[in-house]
Order: sequence, then structure tokens, then C-alpha cells
Amino acid sequence: MSSTNENTDKATILVVDDTPDNLIIMSNLLEDKYIVKVANRGEKGLKIARSDSPPDLILLDIMMPEMDGYEVCELLKADPKTADIPIIFLTAKNEVDDEISGFTLGAVDYITKPIQAEVTLARIKRHLTIKMAQDKQRATAEKLRNQLLHLQKVSSMGQLTAGVAHEFNNILGVISGYTEISKMILEDIQDDNCKDDLGQNLSAVEKGVKKATNLIQKMLVYCNQHDLNEIKKMDVKSTADIINDVLSTLDATDKAKTTLTLSSCAKNIEIDSTALNQIVTNLVNNAHYTIKDIPSGRVEISLQMTQLDELHCAACGNEISGSFIKLRVSDNGSGMDCETAAKVFDPFFTTKPVGDGVGLGLSVVSGIVHQSNGHIIVDSTLGEGTIFKLFFPI
Repeated sequence: MSSTNENTDKATILVVDDTPDNLIIMSNLLEDKYIVKVANRGEKGLKIARSDSPPDLILLDIMMPEMDGYEVCELLKADPKTADIPIIFLTAKNEVDDEISGFTLGAVDYITKPIQAEVTLARIKRHLTIKMAQDKQRATAEKLRNQLLHLQKVSSMGQLTAGVAHEFNNILGVISGYTEISKMILEDIQDDNCKDDLGQNLSAVEKGVKKATNLIQKMLVYCNQHDLNEIKKMDVKSTADIINDVLSTLDATDKAKTTLTLSSCAKNIEIDSTALNQIVTNLVNNAHYTIKDIPSGRVEISLQMTQLDELHCAACGNEISGSFIKLRVSDNGSGMDCETAAKVFDPFFTTKPVGDGVGLGLSVVSGIVHQSNGHIIVDSTLGEGTIFKLFFPI
């Protein structure tokens, strides 16, 4: 049914007829079952059909002054916004050629005047049922197209990222090798001042190499995120222990702003402990980053059992149902608008300033979660905060 009818399950029917008595007859017939809109001219009917509250079906008189039903039908079918609205012609004519003309223009049926109530209601019901099925098919097809485009985008980006990561890794190997050689040469330098300066420089290079190596590891995790065989549950620890391990690395200020709530009935998430540690670390660090300038900022983490019924996964686009373990990480920080929230799992997308992040953290989180047959959703309100909900199968 029309999505504009928010407060009712009734479909909306537009009756276009230049005869007032006919409009009254049709309104009286339909008003108990449907929302009825009327137009006494073709132009007015077009305006209603093209409005923000379009009808679910149109009953259209053929013989009208200025603009007849055929012309109205042709204009409606030529407009993408109204092309899918089923049109039933109302006519006093009973000629085969007239019917062929209407069907050629896109009408779905004819109702002959004078109106027979039971026949009219039956035909309207039939075509509304067909429209509902077609709308559902179109929505499913659009959803599948969007999922396919997303997978193609991720696949292409993954191939590019893998190539860059491996080339970068080779360069880092060279840098690391020459750094080790330089450290050996450094031991033979007699000038203490020069030795100290070079030692500090080499230490900075080593830190840079370590940071770059960590980035490459994230890039390679991203590249493999759609391969379910990549997850190996070789080191499974208590989920509570893993979360507490992450929290133990926080400084005193961040730790004081963090609350952990564990449900007594929550089971352990069956996932490699290193992978889960990375998930929690990324989410918690992001949460603390967004509240860093807020004195009353809070980060809340919880773990509990939950039952889902057709919840939409923000990352993969699938509908999920069943029993899951829910890991929830929330903050009362700056939050995001809808457009930004829709991109947070895209690789290399970041809202942080240059130098503070490369935009792989949440993409890696999404990859690991889906490797574990889990799902992730994000709820965020600009100026109020963000909630990440991760669902792992039991």
C-alpha cells in the first residue's frame, strides 16, 4: 500500500470523473474500505497523482473535456513517479478498439458504466493485491541491486588494498633492514652527541615502521573480510575477560568514563580472542575519541542475550532473525547524521582529521563480525551520540 498512509492500512484510491454524480456514487461505494480522493478534471487528477501522497490505484473516466482519460493515462505512464500506479478505466463505451487503446496505453482493466458494485469492488481488490506483490518484488530487487553494488565495490577495493599493502610491506622490509644495519654502525660511532642524535632518529624510524606495519595488518584483514574460512577459533577466551583486557589498557580518565554491564545469562562469543579484542578495541577507542572534549562523556559496554525479528544489518544489508549474543558499545558524544552513518563501514572513510585515522577501523570490525557469521548495526543522532550493536550467533 502507499507508504504515505502512515496512520491506516487502507489503500488510497483516486477517482477522476467530470460528472459529479459519478464521483458521489464511487465515493459512497469505496469509502468504507478505502481512502478516496476525487478529481473532476484530468489536470487535477494528474496533480493529485504526482503529489507526495500518491494513490495506490486510479479509477479514470475516459470521456472528459479538455483532457480525456487516454491523455491522462499516457502522461501518468510517462512519469516514473506515477508509472507503476494501476489505472482502471471507467467508460460507457463497450467497443473492442476502445479497450485495446486503453490497454496499449498501460491501463490494467476496464469497468463499464453503469457501475456494478460487487464487480467493481472485486476488480479493485484484485489489482491492489497485484500491486502490493509487484511493490514487494521491486523493493526486493532494489535491495539485491544495492547489495550487489556494495559487494562489487568492496571486492574492487579489497583487490586494490591487497596490492598496495603487499608493495608497502616490501618497502617496509627494506627500511627495517637498513635500520638494523644503521643500529650496528651506530655502536661504532665515537661522538656521543652524534650517537645520541642518530639513536633518536633511528628510534623514530622504528616507531614509524611499527605503526605502518600495524596499518598493513588492518588492510590485509579488510581484504579477507568476506572469506568465512579465514576465521580460526583457535584461541577462544571468556568474552568478559577479553573486554576487561581492553579496558585495562585505557588510561585512568577514559577508564573512569567507561561502564561495563554483563548479563548473567550471556554466553561467550565463539570467536578468536585476538579478533574480538580488535573489535572491542576499535569500538571503544572510537567512542572515547568522540567524547574526548565532553566533560560528562560516557562510554557504555554491555553483553546480553537477545531475540531478533527481521532486523536490518547496516553493513551487509541482510535481514536477521533468531537468537544472538548482543555486544553493545554506546557513547554520548558528537554523533553522526544519517549520511555519515551510512558510510562508516566503508574502507578508508573517516570523520577524523588527517593524521588521526585512516578509516579502516570500522571496516575491519565489520569484516571480522561477518567472518564470524555475525551482524552489526549503528544508531546515531547528531549531537547526542552513537550506539553500535553487534550480534553473534549462538
